[in-house]
Amino acid sequence: MKEPTPCETCDFVHETTRDKPFYRWICYKFPRLEGMNPIAPTQAVVASPYNFCERINLGHCPCWQPRREAKKDDV
Repeated sequence: MKEPTPCETCDFVHETTRDKPFYRWICYKFPRLEGMNPIAPTQAVVASPYNFCERINLGHCPCWQPRREAKKDDV
């Protein structure tokens, strides 16, 4: 089994959640699928259309990509 991937260095962590605690980070590479909620499969999760990073394969993510540096304007 491969080592867990560090989400803090992944480019797919949603930028609006990076400044929150790590357990609130959302990965926009993994959208929530309708009917995948065992508690209420007919209910859509409106507040968060993506899965939390900590719930994706226990950190063994096949989609990890290094975080890109923000580009600075020369103006």
